[in-house]
Amino acid sequence: MNKHLIGFLLAVFSSYPATAQTPGVDIAPPFAVIDGQPNEIGAYYRKVITPASSTSLGIHSRGGTIPEFAADANRFFIQDLDGVAGYSLSEMNDYRTGSRDRPSIYLGGRCNNVEIDAGLAWNRVWAIVGGVTRATWTGDADGSSRTDQYYIESSGGLYRVKNLQGTQITSGSVFAPSAAGAVTIGTKTLYPNYALRPFFRSSDHAANSGYHTIATAGGTNDSRFYAADLFTIELKKLQTGEIRLIISGGPGGVGEATTYTTTVAGFSSGSPTFKRVDSIDQKGREGLTTEPTNATVVRGGWGITSVLKSTANTPLADTAGLTVKPVEFSQNTYNYLFGSIGQGRATRVDGSEPIYINPPNP
Repeated sequence: MNKHLIGFLLAVFSSYPATAQTPGVDIAPPFAVIDGQPNEIGAYYRKVITPASSTSLGIHSRGGTIPEFAADANRFFIQDLDGVAGYSLSEMNDYRTGSRDRPSIYLGGRCNNVEIDAGLAWNRVWAIVGGVTRATWTGDADGSSRTDQYYIESSGGLYRVKNLQGTQITSGSVFAPSAAGAVTIGTKTLYPNYALRPFFRSSDHAANSGYHTIATAGGTNDSRFYAADLFTIELKKLQTGEIRLIISGGPGGVGEATTYTTTVAGFSSGSPTFKRVDSIDQKGREGLTTEPTNATVVRGGWGITSVLKSTANTPLADTAGLTVKPVEFSQNTYNYLFGSIGQGRATRVDGSEPIYINPPNP
């Protein structure tokens, strides 16, 4: 990781001590609930938005906790590349292969009918080994590990499992992925390895529009966040008119750092709204109804959250914000999705809030 970038981020956030969500702090008055738009379906999401304001510059959340994601083993998707029965190593290593349910934690905004989403999404972890980009695998049955990582090579009908130092661990002649994505080679049972990784998406139809990862393997922003990591995230409109995303954290609140600055056409003037979202997005379901799943997101939390202003910053809980309920759910269903675990999904006066998503079971 770029040591100069880490130093910059530590300076930016040095006045913000790393803290998890704060259950001892008083619960704020609930946000008013509004229905989302008909096209805002296909995901189980908790979204809080701020009122439109010409003085709003962005949104900042510090000291949150990355949640645990438990995938539904019956909803694993393997990308078919050749139309041949069974799945190859290339297909299992394809970036599209993985759970049909993919958690994300992000900030965003809307101005002049232009939308921004930016933060962390569930994506495959890649490593550079001997100058080659490798899709990583793990022995962790949760399919997400920072420390237990391997890659698989194949040649001459033999599959070799190696650690990230290139040392062979085991080998075998059979490669037969289970429906849940598990592969047993020699003495190791491995799962494709994922983490929450930085992304940026905009609807301005310019060069950077649409969804794209900003975490190139081995690059400056190659951040990976795992369950129980602490994180701080900020999305801000700069005086230059550019939009800047900053994400930092990791185990104990250090070790991972991302800064991404770009121009989003149409967002530089006007009265933007900003938002804070956590969700389980469903592969191929954008704009379609959500599907039942056993996947869950638990034991995470947003940290102290503020709306950045051109004058004094404002606590999120004081902005008369709105909670956006997906239009496909009734209020009772919505309450169940984000319902009672501890004190539920209530926002506290410092803007912190647990992250907990429990979709209807199949």
